[in-house]
Amino acid sequence: MKLKKKTKQSGPGIVKLNTKTLEVPKVVSEIETEVKQMMEQTDKFWSPHTWLEFLKVAIRSIVSAKTSKIRRGIREEIGECEDEINQLENLNIKILTDQSQDNSFKQLRTEKVSSATLSLNAKLENHWKKLSDTTSFVTKAKWFEYGERTPYNGRQNSYSKDFWSLTNNLQHAVLRL
Repeated sequence: MKLKKKTKQSGPGIVKLNTKTLEVPKVVSEIETEVKQMMEQTDKFWSPHTWLEFLKVAIRSIVSAKTSKIRRGIREEIGECEDEINQLENLNIKILTDQSQDNSFKQLRTEKVSSATLSLNAKLENHWKKLSDTTSFVTKAKWFEYGERTPYNGRQNSYSKDFWSLTNNLQHAVLRL
């Protein structure tokens, strides 16, 4: 008798989730709702193991999507803040180059613009700190080549399709006689 070993290389998948997303009650309720919707897709005749695997895939995908959404929002806030700072700096240059105004009036206006710029710089620094806190935990996992996929690749609510693809790939990784 000869054993044929059929191996397939696949990525490590997600080791653990970014649980910092669970610190926001609104996000927790959204995740809970989405997991319930996903579990409504299951069939009552599934084995407990299959049901549990589907639940794990759904939780990983949903939490990853929420984390990505939070990061995207922070990046947008950073961009807006940087635009505001650039506008204030341009205004400050315009004030300083304007020859028709009195020097004391120029100084008063530049002080106000400088104080607003400092305030925005502090706000920008807080946003960058928030973003670095969320990215310190690496959630960009290597998804299985044919299995799990992030929900933001143009498909909505396709978790069950990904789940079945994942289970089929895992079945082929078993040793065959």
